[in-house]
Amino acid sequence: MLYQIMISLISCLLLGFSLVGYCQVGEGQKSGVPVKLGVSPWSNPQLLHAWIEPMRAELESQTGYAFSVSSAANHEQYLIANIEDKFNVAQVPMHMSLYLIRYHQFIPVLFARAELRTYILTAADSGINTLSELNEYEYLLPDPLAVVSFMTKEALLNKPLNTFKHSRNHWSVLNALLEGEYKAGSVLSPMYDGLSPAMKNKFKVLYRSAYDFDGVYLMSPRSTVESRKNVFKILNGFEPKTKSIIKKLEPVTEKEMQYWFATMGHYADMIHQHFESNQSLNRIPDSNQ
Repeated sequence: MLYQIMISLISCLLLGFSLVGYCQVGEGQKSGVPVKLGVSPWSNPQLLHAWIEPMRAELESQTGYAFSVSSAANHEQYLIANIEDKFNVAQVPMHMSLYLIRYHQFIPVLFARAELRTYILTAADSGINTLSELNEYEYLLPDPLAVVSFMTKEALLNKPLNTFKHSRNHWSVLNALLEGEYKAGSVLSPMYDGLSPAMKNKFKVLYRSAYDFDGVYLMSPRSTVESRKNVFKILNGFEPKTKSIIKKLEPVTEKEMQYWFATMGHYADMIHQHFESNQSLNRIPDSNQ
């Protein structure tokens, strides 16, 4: 079953990324020194490569810049890698972008329109039709810092009867549901919407989040004005043509950022609380200090 899901997803070549950059991006990249792209680790490395490679090649072709791709083991390590400047540019989902902006003064440059939602799923043959029927079961969620993990707990009002386990990534959640290991799980909408019709029929959608959300292209507060202009110029003219969850790129406006902070800013605070309360972590640098 795992193989079937992987083949179904790879065949759709869905790609989930936005870019974040801080370094001086200039003529050097055109001469062959690659711009380092950080890709959010929301799927396993094989699928990430399958999704990113067509877009990476298209990005190089359209812009004339060379790009290389890397990620991290999980969202926590990925955020730390961004704060520690491990990437020239890196994918940051909306809720994580808000965290980097609020607590580490990253600078928003472009929106990556993806129209994502959170889905709570069950297997089609589970006999479950409503969320209330799942109170006695464990939910399988992806990474603890994934937006679907936060949104699922909110959708269920954090009821004491609900318990949660976390998996490696979104596609492993789908497989666990089909294998009957869990009654319910949550994924980003493209993980379900991108399945073949036959595979999609194996699931039932019990819940869809109330609004779409996107990603943000950010730049570090250590970036120069010139590098920000260069990154904006490189990416603003890029139009995704491969099958991708990114529909288009648009400049950031202050008004819309205010909307996102009002809508999802509490997730930024929850991420911050995660780092503050996790004593097993070395404190990551706080730009406010």
